[in-house]
Amino acid sequence: MTDTPTATAVVVAPPAPRAGWHTLAPVILSVMTFLVTLATIVFYGGQMTQRIGETERRVVQLEQRADRRDGELQDLGRQLARVDAKLDLLIDRLPKHP
Repeated sequence: MTDTPTATAVVVAPPAPRAGWHTLAPVILSVMTFLVTLATIVFYGGQMTQRIGETERRVVQLEQRADRRDGELQDLGRQLARVDAKLDLLIDRLPKHP
């Protein structure tokens, strides 16, 4: 003889608990914090890049201005040397008084 159950036992499992906002709040805050931090880094990185470019432009202008002034000073030095040589020649031509 086979033993057949007359009643089947049905076990009803409670539904799986749904993830509520209480469990997701730390994850959401962490993601938001990460995004704000990333945006801040990108923003200030862009500003720093802009400042570096501006500073580089200014340095190039200052170097060009300094090179121009060096050239002008060399020209003035040559002109002064010529004037000085001419004055020396004129002084040597002056009659000497006893």
